[in-house]
Formats: sequence, structure tokens, C-alpha cells
Amino acid sequence: MDIEFSVNDFQGPLDLLLHLIKTKKMDIMDIEIDIITKEYMEVINNSYKLNLEVTSQYLLIASELLEIKSKILLHEPNEEEEVDDPREELVQKLLEYSAYKEISNILQDKSYKRSEIYTKIPEKRSNYLEEETREQIGTMDDLVCAMKNFLNSQLDKKPVMTKINKTGISIKQRRLEIKSLLKKNVKTSFIDLFEEASYEYVVATFIAILEMAKEKELQITQQNEFSMIYCEAV
Repeated sequence: MDIEFSVNDFQGPLDLLLHLIKTKKMDIMDIEIDIITKEYMEVINNSYKLNLEVTSQYLLIASELLEIKSKILLHEPNEEEEVDDPREELVQKLLEYSAYKEISNILQDKSYKRSEIYTKIPEKRSNYLEEETREQIGTMDDLVCAMKNFLNSQLDKKPVMTKINKTGISIKQRRLEIKSLLKKNVKTSFIDLFEEASYEYVVATFIAILEMAKEKELQITQQNEFSMIYCEAV
């Protein structure tokens, strides 16, 4: 038989054995050791690239094959005694290697498919919108930040506006007032809704805006991050 493979064409001696078993169409659970040993030794003998370190691995399996073959030839089993199959350990090695090789092929295929997927750094969606549509809905953090800036600006005003209101200011009243204002001016800045700086007025107005936004009576928008916040009638 003319065989021209190099030992290095296989990933190891077990890979070579699996190849020979498949070529001879044998059942891996019932290996014909005599034939496989002969084929295996011919491959080793005809290998033209011999690396001592690599080839030693193949020779180790060759010695195991010869040992199994000798045990089968020398031992005449008695019908009354149960004898372990000399091929059992080798078969187990081949089954484990076969499973390992199959999993490796699956992972390699997934790795190849993953290499065809390209990703890019996330960008702001606003970069791809038309200039007039870049307006975005303001968040709660934006509102709180705007409120803090408004209150801080009021501290610089002296005297601070104070007003005693016996009846107080209700949230319902502020909602009606804001609705009325938005009917006249469909869009107004968030800060312009706070005409007074008293505690009751500021709290009632802020809660009224939140409730109206929740019930979709107004929409809170902001052109760009940190820019002026507007309240607009829906």
C-alpha cells in the first residue's frame, strides 16, 4: 500500500486511528485490531517527515495496539470465565477524542461565523436626525437639575419674594393655570411657569407639571443636553 501522508497531517495518533477506522468502515465499538494495527504501522513507516518528539506519541499508541493484538492472539477465553476486552481502554480513548473533536469543530465554526460580524462604537441617535427633529423628551433628572438652577438663582435676588397665603396654593389650581397659559402660548419654558419663588407655589407648580406630563396633558422637551427645557401643550 502506497501511503504518502506525513504524521503531521493528523492532529495526533488518535486522530489517525479514527481516520483508519472510518476508511475501513469499522464499528468503533468492535475494532478489528489485526487490520488496524497493520494499517497504522504502515502509515508510521511510510511517513517521510519524522519529528522525534511528535513521532514518539504515535509510537506509544503503536505499542498499545501491538500489546492488544498480542493479548487477543495469546489468550484463549474459557466459556466459563468472563474476560475483559483488551480493546476497551482504547475504545474509550477514541470515543472521548471523537466527542472532543466534534465540539472543537462546532466551536471553530462559530468562531468563523463570529469573525464575519462587525461592530462599531455606539453613537448618539440625534447625530442621524434632521436638525428640526432633534428635539428630545426631557427626563426627570433634567427637570430636577432645572429646578435646582431655578432655586439657586432665586437666592441671589434680594429681597426674596415672600407671600403669605392663608388659603394656600393647590396643585389642581396650578394645573388649571398652566393649561390656560399653554392655550395662549402653546410652548413655554419650564422656568417661566414659576412666576413666584414661595415654597408653596414652587412645590405645587412642580408637582402639577409632573402630573400633567404623566397624563399626557403636556410634553416636556429639550433641544440639546443641558439646554433650556420647554413645556408644550399636547
